[in-house]
Amino acid sequence: MKPVPLPIRLLAPLLAAWLPAIDAQAQELFGGVDARMTPEQVIATVPGASVPATPTKLYGGDREQVRIDELRIGGHAFTGSVYYGENGLSQLTLALNRRDLPPPEALAAYDAVLAELAARHGPPSRSEDFLDDPQAPEREARWQAPGQDVTLLYIGNSDGKGGYLSLLNVVFKPVPANGEAR
Repeated sequence: MKPVPLPIRLLAPLLAAWLPAIDAQAQELFGGVDARMTPEQVIATVPGASVPATPTKLYGGDREQVRIDELRIGGHAFTGSVYYGENGLSQLTLALNRRDLPPPEALAAYDAVLAELAARHGPPSRSEDFLDDPQAPEREARWQAPGQDVTLLYIGNSDGKGGYLSLLNVVFKPVPANGEAR
């Protein structure tokens, strides 16, 4: 057997230590939820995680199998929904707990979450604002981070009588190494 050259023998331990760290970092979505976790593992390791009493379903059929109370991002409380499909965890959605915020407060919450996500993932790869209608403002930012796609979305609606429905969500979708959606 031919001896392995010295540089490769020195490099192999470094690569062995480095590659798992990249893999582990790329699979962390948010709040201790790892893209490789089963529902049972999320419930066992993430504080506030439980089986939802009334699970929801995504358009493609993936089902919410875990709900996480009181996840915090940008200084605001969110409820997390962890969805699973045929190939495992497909999406983690964070929904702002306060749905009755008037647009200025909801947009301030959006900006706080945007700042925290930008600190983690850098500037968004795409950002759009539709603020011309004060009764129904919308904002969206997207990141293509290592191992995941992240979307921040705000949609506001006024009932015209002083009431508001503010949807502020953060969606984390794992992206396998081959780049195909789960």
